Amino acid sequence: FGGGLRVSEPFHLFTADVQPHWDDSSRAFVAVHHPSLGYAPNNWKNHKHQRGFRQEYLAAKFGLMPRHQIRGKLHAGWKHPALDDHWFMQVHWFPEVYGVWFMQIWQRYLEQITSIERNHPYAWINIASKYCGGIYTIGRYEAALQRAVERIGLVYGKRYGTTAHGGRHAYGQRARRGSIDPIIIQRIMHHCS
Repeated sequence: FGGGLRVSEPFHLFTADVQPHWDDSSRAFVAVHHPSLGYAPNNWKNHKHQRGFRQEYLAAKFGLMPRHQIRGKLHAGWKHPALDDHWFMQVHWFPEVYGVWFMQIWQRYLEQITSIERNHPYAWINIASKYCGGIYTIGRYEAALQRAVERIGLVYGKRYGTTAHGGRHAYGQRARRGSIDPIIIQRIMHHCS
């Protein structure tokens, strides 16, 4: 909602992709890497002792394929967004206070998951049920979002702007209403055109 990402993009995040921002440690810096061509985290080296890519890292360390290349519940799409740097895009918080709120929530989330065993590098995991530690799916997120929306008395649906994709539209509208130049909006929303 505060970063304008497409629904599937956060599902490619590794835990190492979220860091305190170097200018303001109370705000989160989030880099969404290309699911296969992005660099592996923590300067991981491949079998040639070169900085490895995510696809190599997932295969070598976890026996996994990138989520945009698999089918089924674990699939997370990738629409080839405009990237900010070599094989990743930065989340541009608007307004910036969302970056502070995200960092506060992220720190609490890390406290919850630290002791949970898992066999993948993905940031979002199941923290309850028999799937504890498993890779969190878009389907589970959308079901949880629907329950949350209904708990606060709103109607869940595309026409009401309360679905997961509605957050991206709200982000774009806030930017437009904030008199942000359309070229800047294109860039912060990672549209190619």
